[in-house]
Parts: sequence; structure tokens; C-alpha cells
Amino acid sequence: MTIPITQQTLEYWEEFFINRGVEIPIFQLADIVVLEALGLDWFDRFERHLTERKDLRGLPGDLADRERAVSRIRIGHMIYLLQSSDGFVDRIEEFRTAEIEASFFELNFASLFVQNGYTVRFVKPSGRKQEDYDFDVLVDHKWIAVEAKTRRNGPLKDANTIRNALKKARSQLPVDRPGVIGISIASEYEGHNLGEHAIQAIEQEIHEFLHKTSRVNKVIVFRHTWDGQPPACRTNVNEIGKCVHCKSIPARKWADRQFLISDVSELEQQGAGTAFPSFAPKYGYLLGRPVEAAGR
Repeated sequence: MTIPITQQTLEYWEEFFINRGVEIPIFQLADIVVLEALGLDWFDRFERHLTERKDLRGLPGDLADRERAVSRIRIGHMIYLLQSSDGFVDRIEEFRTAEIEASFFELNFASLFVQNGYTVRFVKPSGRKQEDYDFDVLVDHKWIAVEAKTRRNGPLKDANTIRNALKKARSQLPVDRPGVIGISIASEYEGHNLGEHAIQAIEQEIHEFLHKTSRVNKVIVFRHTWDGQPPACRTNVNEIGKCVHCKSIPARKWADRQFLISDVSELEQQGAGTAFPSFAPKYGYLLGRPVEAAGR
């Protein structure tokens, strides 16, 4: 494993690929980042995961291939962006044997916080409740505990699955400071549209869950949709939660920011955020915007 992955390393490989006729070696550079960080065995496992992803089987072959290609770039972007975060080297070692989809979402969630200007530190698993969450985020001089859960095995027909995931995530968060849960639900694709997710029931369940707990301030829901012509997969981020105006939460639990993750257009207007992909930003014009935020 080679961490950190330097720009000098990427420049060497960029020249290597260009000299061999690859005009824009963005995919090859993404693969180099993954190989340097996680090795060939994990890289092969990730490739198999992309090939077998259930949520892509209903798509025409060219669209599915494009989504798999963009996923290669995104994993490289996330690794490169997060590699200087505290605890990342240990976390990467754990990803070698962890479930691919869960690892991908945890990296995605953490990288969005970094792109929004926050400091992230990864937590080493302890196996103990209230200490075994994924990472911390420094928000307004206060560390917030974050747990990421992914549930992408088809549309959600009711709120039971979300309820169980929220309860499990809550048990992993500490009780003495703000907590945030991120949940990723299945992509919507041909034959599986937004209406098939019990969206209203899910959001109602999240609101009820938050009213019953003082440990969790916010639930951030990631929904993956196909938009445009030709359609491209975009991630909509909906933040549901409490802020300082909710007096039922003890003061130590307040999270001062109503929204933790700004949408891409807001970051552009502020001149903030991180170029995508972080390992080769000059090629970003090829990719468009990978993430949109919703729920404002």
C-alpha cells in the first residue's frame, strides 16, 4: 500500500499512458489511485462488484458501462481526497476485507464533508457500542460522530428496513455529543422509479425516529436517480434533522448548521469545494456534476 499518493506519482503515470496513445487517461489514473491504496486483489473485487451490481442490470449496456466507469473515477477521487485524514490508513486496511458497497458509501459520505470544508477523522473499530461508529467531523469547533449505512438491494416498500437501520446506527453512536446518520438507498432505474420507494413513509419514519432520540441530530438520505438525455445517475442528498431551534435536545447535542452538505452550485458560487476528480481536476470537464443536493 502506498499512502499518500503524490501528484508526482500521478504525473509519472499520466505521461506513461499518454506516451502509449491514451489521449485522456482519467480512468487509468483512477485505477492507479485504487491500486496504490488497496492493491490488486481489492481492485479485482471492486471490478467484479461493478459488473454484478443489481441496480444496473435493468439498464441498457452502454449506460451501465458508463456508470461503472464513473464509479471507478469516483472511488479514485474519494481515496485521493481523504488520504490525509486522520485514521485513513487504518481504515483502508479494513476496507480490504469489508463489503464493497458499504465501503464505497462510507468513503463517499466522508468525502462530501471534506468537499464542504470540514475536517474528518476515521474511527478505529472497537467492537463496543457507542464507540464503534465510522468517523468524526469537526463542525464549528465541535466533533460530530457519523455512522454510514447503505441499503441498495432494491426499492424500499415500507419503513421497516429504514427503522431497523436507524436503530442499529444509533446504537453505535456516542451519547455525549451530536450524532449524524447517513443512509444510501437503491438507485432508481428502468422499472424501478421513485414511486416504488415508500418515500413519504421513509421520511415520516425518520422524523419519528429523531423525535424519540437525543443521540441523533440528523439523518442524511442519499437517493440515486437517473436524469437527463442520455440519462446519467445523480445522487440527491436530503438532510432531515434538528438544529439549535429544537429546544428538546440538550445543549451539548446541538448542531449549529442546519445543512451540513451544500449542493454543488452553492459551492461553486462560494468559490469553495474540491475539484472533481481530486486526483486529476483538469479532466473534470468530461464528467459534469457528480452530486446534487436536495431537501432545501
